[in-house]
Amino acid sequence: MTDAPRHYTHCVRYSMPSNTPDDIRLRGWDVAIHNDYRIDGIFHTFWLFTNPVTGKFVKGEGRADAEALDAVRHQLANEST
Repeated sequence: MTDAPRHYTHCVRYSMPSNTPDDIRLRGWDVAIHNDYRIDGIFHTFWLFTNPVTGKFVKGEGRADAEALDAVRHQLANEST
């Protein structure tokens, strides 16, 4: 799936819910760790992705999956510019 045409991944990115990592996986990243936890009773989530081709990693944390995954997307967008 990482060889999907660029226009396809662009369209899929905007049609997928932001609380799933499917669009990040389509870009060639693997979920290494996903952890849900509480700090002082407040829910938090942590996502760590690795790229088997480049050896790089990226992480995101937040109070919801969408927030943490958007942090990952933001880092990936800044990396490609």
